[in-house]
Amino acid sequence: MPQIVSGNVITDEAQILDGVITKADIGSNAVGDDEIEAHTTTKITADASMVTGVLPHENGGLEADISAGDGFVEVKGGTTTVRKSNLAATTQPTTTDDSSSGYSVGSMWVDTTNDAAYICVDATASAAVWLSLSAPNLLEWVASDVLQFSADTEEYTSNLSYEKVKEITVQFDGTVRINWESKAQIAGKGTTGQIYKNGGGTGNTNSSSSTSYSLGTPYDISVSAGDTVELWIKQDVSGGGFGGYHKNFRMYYTVQAKDEGSVTLD
Repeated sequence: MPQIVSGNVITDEAQILDGVITKADIGSNAVGDDEIEAHTTTKITADASMVTGVLPHENGGLEADISAGDGFVEVKGGTTTVRKSNLAATTQPTTTDDSSSGYSVGSMWVDTTNDAAYICVDATASAAVWLSLSAPNLLEWVASDVLQFSADTEEYTSNLSYEKVKEITVQFDGTVRINWESKAQIAGKGTTGQIYKNGGGTGNTNSSSSTSYSLGTPYDISVSAGDTVELWIKQDVSGGGFGGYHKNFRMYYTVQAKDEGSVTLD
């Protein structure tokens, strides 16, 4: 059997394709007793004949030409299958994303626009069935008297126009209860705070003309993930030398299991 012809470069096609390359095959250049071990100075140079065809499963290959494949490779029962998948879709799959389009049971689909994933469970032409892999939302966020967030630092204003002094960002959809405390610097010279959402006024306000802190009216507002809930404050009376104070801007809600339904007629 031909041996290595130059240094640590293996050029014998028969030795490589027969199976294990042993120390006897390549002489003193081997770095192991029975098989070649990984070594930075040893390399295999392949010519066109060495990469033609397919490598059997028993030798660690796929036993199939997958060069035109578009998806995941599955090896089962000695058979190699390419499961076509779409990992960059912008919509959810439909019944026509089926076997005639190259999809099969086990194909994956990712809707990057709506952050949702699907798996094909039936690829019948024009009647494909895709099962959503997104976890169902079994919880809801409901306004209550349970304190969740506090922005308690005292803030002062003498500005006659609203200015933002507090902000809480939420990462859920639901309702929340908002309240805070206010007082005037000088009795009778009122100050007002208003709840804003994402920089826009909600019309929910609390005012005080007393020099003692008082808790205003609580307001329940709807929110969505990413919303900011803000407190904007102003002085109501012009004249200078006085203003208003606001503190303890707080958000209340409860996370609970969704109502799954009830018997309405028995």
